[in-house]
Amino acid sequence: MDGKEDNKSNADNSNASVVDKNLNDSFKSVQLLLQTMQDKFQSMSDEIVHRMDEMGHRINDLEQNISDLMQQADMIENSNEISDSQQQQSNKSQTIDDGQKPTDQQQQQIEEHNI
Repeated sequence: MDGKEDNKSNADNSNASVVDKNLNDSFKSVQLLLQTMQDKFQSMSDEIVHRMDEMGHRINDLEQNISDLMQQADMIENSNEISDSQQQQSNKSQTIDDGQKPTDQQQQQIEEHNI
């Protein structure tokens, strides 16, 4: 009977060894899968942060461009107001110099400026 028990014991040890090897292989496979997922997640996170930084720079550039355009528009508007004022002064002085009444268009410009 000792021979049968030894064979059974050897078979049990062999089966246990195969199970341990399969379990170890499964553990390594799961560990590799988790590491791969972690690497991909980190890569995607880095890419998202990079794109957010780029978008922040673009927004800052847009804000600066809008500010510059608004300043230019104010300068043009101020320049037009000065030009209109000078034109009206010229029209007034021409009326006084010529002794003529301003035209309807000139009168309308004068009234618009005085409003």
